Amino acid sequence: MNKENRLCLRSSIKRLVDQQPEVTNFELFLAMKKQGFAKSTIYKAIHRIRNGESLMDKPRSGRPRTILSPVKAKIVRAVENKLGKGARAVAKLFEISQRSVVRILEEKNASYRKRKKVPKYTDKQLQDIPTKARRLYRYDLKPDHFVIMDDEKYFTFSSAEDPMNFGFWSRDHQSAPDHIKYKQKEKFPQKVLVWVAISERGISEPFIIRRSSVSMDKENYLKECIQTRLQRFINKFHDDGKYIFWPDLASCHYAKSVLSYMDDNGFNYVAKENNPPNVPQARPIENFWSILSSKVYANGWEAKTVTSLIRRIHFVLRKIELPLIESLMRGVRAKVRCLFEEGPLSTKIIK
Repeated sequence: MNKENRLCLRSSIKRLVDQQPEVTNFELFLAMKKQGFAKSTIYKAIHRIRNGESLMDKPRSGRPRTILSPVKAKIVRAVENKLGKGARAVAKLFEISQRSVVRILEEKNASYRKRKKVPKYTDKQLQDIPTKARRLYRYDLKPDHFVIMDDEKYFTFSSAEDPMNFGFWSRDHQSAPDHIKYKQKEKFPQKVLVWVAISERGISEPFIIRRSSVSMDKENYLKECIQTRLQRFINKFHDDGKYIFWPDLASCHYAKSVLSYMDDNGFNYVAKENNPPNVPQARPIENFWSILSSKVYANGWEAKTVTSLIRRIHFVLRKIELPLIESLMRGVRAKVRCLFEEGPLSTKIIK
C-alpha cells in the first residue's frame, strides 16, 4: 500500500470515530473492508487513531532516495575548480547527506587536491624567467658539469613552525602537558642564520651567525662564505673545474666585491643576466632546508641556548648521507628546461 492509500484509510477511520465516538473496532473494520483494505492494515490504522497518533507516517529509515544524473552533474559543477566548496556546504545546498556528495564526486572521478605553495610572480618576472632560464640552460648548465648552490636560512629555538610538530595524538588532550598541547610563539624569537652550499658531491662547512638581529651582508658573505667555505668546498670536490656556481639573486650575492673576487680567482658562476628570478622550485637547496629543519626539530626537539641549537645543526648536517644530496641535485637541468618550455608553474617541477 502506498502513502496516499494509507492516508486515505486513516482519514476515513478518524472521520467515523469523530462522528460516532461509540463505534466499535469491529464496526470500523466492516466499514473499511468494503473499500478493499486488508484486515491487518485496517486494524493497524484503527489502533493508530485510537492512540491519538498522527495521520502522517513518521520518517522512515531504509534505502535513500535516488539522485538523478542531472543533479549529480550539478553537484560536480558546483565544486569543480572552486574554492570554499567543501562536501558539507554542498550537501546543505542540495539537501542531501555529506556522504552522498563524497560518493557522487568519487563516481565522477573528482578528487580533493591540496593547494600548493608557489611564489607570487609579477608580470616582469613571468616575462624574464623563460628568457633567463634559456640562457642559463644553454650557457651555464653543461651536461658534464656539477651544479653548486648556496643559500641562507634562519633557525629558531622552537620547533613549533616545523610541519612535523603541528599536532599530536592523545586519548585525553586535556591532561596533555602544556608544551605539547599549545604551540607557543614568541613575538621576537631568538634565532641563528645558517649558510651552506651543496652539490651532488657533498655539503660545505656551514657558516652560522649567532646574533638574530644580523642578516647576511656582502662583507660576511665574501669573507666567511665565498673566500673561506665555498673556496675550500670547490678545492675539495670540484678541483677539476667542471662545476657551475648558481647563487640566488640576493643583493649580497652579486655585490661588486663578491663578483670581483670570483672573477679574479677563476670561479665558474652564473652571471646575473642569466639568473632567472624567484624560481625556488628549480633550486633543490630549498628542499634541502626542509629536510634539515625536519631532522633538527625531530620529535619536538627545542633549543635552550644558542650553543645547543648550533651544536644540533652541526650534528644533523654530519648525519645527512650523500645519496640524499645526490637525489636532490639530480635533474636540475631538466627543471630549468621546464622553466622556459612550460613556465614556472609547470606541474613537472612543482610537486
